[in-house]
Amino acid sequence: MSKAKGCLIALIGVPLAFVAFLWLGYPSYKWHQKLVVAVETPEGVKTGASVVRVSVYNGPTFGLPDASGSSIGWRGEATIIELPNKRFLFVLLGEPVAMAQDTFKAAILGSEDVRFPDMDDFFPKLNKLRGRVPLAKKRYPMLVTFTDINNPASVKLVDPANLDAAFGCPSSVAGQTSEASASPQTDADPQGPADDKPCYSLKSITLEITDEPVTTGKVESVLGWIWTHAGHLSGQNNEDHSRPELNTTIGDFLKGIKK
Repeated sequence: MSKAKGCLIALIGVPLAFVAFLWLGYPSYKWHQKLVVAVETPEGVKTGASVVRVSVYNGPTFGLPDASGSSIGWRGEATIIELPNKRFLFVLLGEPVAMAQDTFKAAILGSEDVRFPDMDDFFPKLNKLRGRVPLAKKRYPMLVTFTDINNPASVKLVDPANLDAAFGCPSSVAGQTSEASASPQTDADPQGPADDKPCYSLKSITLEITDEPVTTGKVESVLGWIWTHAGHLSGQNNEDHSRPELNTTIGDFLKGIKK
């Protein structure tokens, strides 16, 4: 074999060997997870869903003390629920990897109280799961709405426990509630009317591992400014610590998606 051929084989073989080393010694994991949100409204239950692709990459640190041996990423968009009166609830992307870890911990490990094992044992089992599970409450993403859908700075934080504070109560429903409250109790209704029932309430947020494709196009169909706005939704350079929703950016609504 000539020297030139030997050099060529070395040039090809060394990178391939390195790739094989990374693939065998540092496995990576990918899965699709679907967030489904249901909201009780005066017009019945409204739902929205979004599928996000999640990736966990492992790699060597090459002995560097401050280097991380793994990285995470995701591709997808926020979940949108269309409510009555042309209002929208947005459940932002949040932290998809942490959502999956804490939500499916009991299903994989048998208990929520045990410590996480080596993630190389956890993630392969995660990818095989099917079925919806309530999202761990400590991993709820931020919920927001817009008082003016055409104005990014009109973003408003939504309390998962009090949607009425953000969306109010239609006057027709409020009137019905007032009338019901004034009605006398009867033997058929010994407790009286449930006049404290909210008009809007978060019914459920669930998470599931799925084979469905990544959701795209929904956010841009509602937020026409999503591709032209830069920086914080507030339009200010400085963060507003009293209103965290104003510090959100396009990256909280879309990630890894191109126009």
